[in-house]
Amino acid sequence: MAIHKNGYQTRFPVSRIDISFGRKQLKLNTFCFKAFAAERFPDPFKAKGFNQRVLEIQCYYGNPQEDISEVSNPAGDERLQKLLDELEETHNLLLSYRLLHFNEKIPDIKLNIKGREKQLFKPIVRVFQNTETLKKLLPVISNYVIQKREANDASFNSFLYKTIITMIAEGQRTTLASSEIWHKIVTDLEGTEIIGRSQSCETTEYGIISQKDIVQTLIHIFGAKSGSTGKIRTLTFNLPKLTQLGKIYDASIEVQILDEDNNNNNDNNNNKEAEEVTDLTHMTHIDKQEKEDKHEGSLTHLTHFTHIGEEEGQNSTQTEPINQGIERENTPNEDINN
Repeated sequence: MAIHKNGYQTRFPVSRIDISFGRKQLKLNTFCFKAFAAERFPDPFKAKGFNQRVLEIQCYYGNPQEDISEVSNPAGDERLQKLLDELEETHNLLLSYRLLHFNEKIPDIKLNIKGREKQLFKPIVRVFQNTETLKKLLPVISNYVIQKREANDASFNSFLYKTIITMIAEGQRTTLASSEIWHKIVTDLEGTEIIGRSQSCETTEYGIISQKDIVQTLIHIFGAKSGSTGKIRTLTFNLPKLTQLGKIYDASIEVQILDEDNNNNNDNNNNKEAEEVTDLTHMTHIDKQEKEDKHEGSLTHLTHFTHIGEEEGQNSTQTEPINQGIERENTPNEDINN
């Protein structure tokens, strides 16, 4: 698995023990193109990182004019031998072209995608930049990015995110009881209680779910803070974190190469968002309201989140300002050296 996961980046060798002549540790370079054929994807819990690095291409039964197994072994047939010669000539031309241009510098480019998506698609866009092929390539890449995002949108975490956003909007508060969240999820999914397993249920879409697993997901992935009010266990959500998390499930995108002006504008927007972390203007619709943080002595602005008015006597919810910086990425500076 490590070979497949590291094989799309250079300078990340995989260690193996050679026992041909004693025991000797070798570092193998695994950077290359890899293709797999399988009836289904590996288990998403055991191979999540691997699945994120794979582009799925649906295969269907076809009717090719020639059988590649016969072409690769013509056995003296002139027609098959001619086809094999054409394949070998194309192979040699591509290899020669690669050797001639191996040491050429590949200029860097900026794309409007980040994270894993950029790691997968930026190298090929760099290679074909300033070519006619790129015009056909970008729509194809956009299609694959949308497919992956739609898969995320169909996940349980996406359902959980939408449920939390709805509950916060309806309840006009960011602190929710864990039992209230669990009841909402079981009701929406029409879960069936499992006898002998308390706080667990069977669902049609997501299989067996439990309140404990949901709470752990909300804490570790959604950034909720666990607390209690009397004997009731509560979870307090941070609005800027929820806003940032919601971008993962935005399936509409058109991959583009950013010019210098657009890149500077994006940097300015990121800096602005970092300075105004607690000013939410893109979640839903909240009237602006100021609340004094007793611990920090600062004002936190909740803007456009729900239909909260400035009526007196409403229950106040404390929110903590968070220093939100621009996301850093662990992608190497050079995606392509070969």
